[in-house]
Amino acid sequence: MTMYTIRRGMSPTRLPGVSAALFLAAVTWARADTLSNLAARSSGVVIGTVNERAQAVDSVTFDLQVERVLTGRVASVVHVTHAWHLPAGLPTGTLRTPVRGIWFLSPDQGNVLRVRPSPAFDGLFVPNGGGTPTGAYAYSPAAPLADMLTFEVASGLDSYGDEPAALLEVLGFDDGPAIDTVLRSFMASPKPGFRAIGLTGLLARSRPGMVSTLTQLWPTIAQDPNRRWVALALRDMWRDLTTGSVAQLVASLNSTSLTGELREPAVRAVSAIHTEEALPFLAGLLVSGDPAERMRGVFGLASFANGCPVQTNANVVSMDYLRCKQASPYKTEETVASFLLVATTPAQEAAAVAFWQQWWSGHPELR
Repeated sequence: MTMYTIRRGMSPTRLPGVSAALFLAAVTWARADTLSNLAARSSGVVIGTVNERAQAVDSVTFDLQVERVLTGRVASVVHVTHAWHLPAGLPTGTLRTPVRGIWFLSPDQGNVLRVRPSPAFDGLFVPNGGGTPTGAYAYSPAAPLADMLTFEVASGLDSYGDEPAALLEVLGFDDGPAIDTVLRSFMASPKPGFRAIGLTGLLARSRPGMVSTLTQLWPTIAQDPNRRWVALALRDMWRDLTTGSVAQLVASLNSTSLTGELREPAVRAVSAIHTEEALPFLAGLLVSGDPAERMRGVFGLASFANGCPVQTNANVVSMDYLRCKQASPYKTEETVASFLLVATTPAQEAAAVAFWQQWWSGHPELR
């Protein structure tokens, strides 16, 4: 079997089917902490305002005016010194730009935890408008802390208005009814960026029926910068194995409902799942004019025949998606030998494509 290894220093643009934008988005998401982790490490969570800060290369100092305490015992004013390595080009000195947000205090309450991946000041809080959550974001006083924080963050971002992607950073891959409620509320928002983020979160959690929702919503978000998160979620996280889900995605591809920047993520998702209902589409990729699509066809057919698991973010890291231990009546020495991830020469690609075309022709029962 030809193995493909990502070497140190390899540019994301050189990885098969991985654009630089999606690679960087994935890294940002992976580096984010989550509300559940932050709450466990924090001595208090508050909503408050910082009116000015002293910003140096190695630290930032400010007074946090506490307006509302979500959890913990906290003074009305918290003096904070946070050590950091300020990126070059960002201003130093006293900055008088008021910001209001949700802050997670360190155990000694003399510092705050970094909430988001940004190395600058905006990584220390989640933007918040200050008001108590209402409507879809309202919660009971008896709600679990994780749910309360989820609704508070969502309400704050909604009121703030222009950083919806921060929701993905702080939710990470946590799940639950509160998160589902928040994501669906974002998806129903009149703001395209919020719709994109709600759709992203639900795709990433493989909620049933999201393919039809994607095709309906995409025209309304196709000009919003947050659409990149949707493509990322479809490509690397949507793995809905409910009956008919893959067939629905294939139908959307065949009807050209998913074109342009969504085609590559959708093709990637179909080949990653590689269930029997995906096989006719994967076989069709073998004659695509796009070399990357031809190799996804090879990968998908080979994964099915050799009993490989569904490819996910987790088993890509562990390489378990290449440990094909599931029973398969189609697995032979030839199918194993023809499992190719990336072709190093045109001749190698042509041989792999020819083998799987012949294999597909020899199995009419799979059509």
